[in-house]
Amino acid sequence: PVGLRDRAIILTLLLTGRRRSEVLNLTAADIEPGGPAFYRYRKGGKQGQRELPRPAYAALSSALSAFDHELGTILPSPSAQLPQ
Repeated sequence: PVGLRDRAIILTLLLTGRRRSEVLNLTAADIEPGGPAFYRYRKGGKQGQRELPRPAYAALSSALSAFDHELGTILPSPSAQLPQ
């Protein structure tokens, strides 16, 4: 599971261009599953929304599944981050 978590983090970093702190602070509430998945981010006091690339979304879903969580059912609280 840890390898899947690391893969999800690395893919999300590479494919979104977000900073390390922005990716590590993503929660389930920041990700909107759907046809194209979207994620919300905060930067400099502003909020934005971008499409989450499909490989990053798939890696996040796989990592969460390995830790017995599903993106659609996980509570959207700040504590619902990817397990460490």
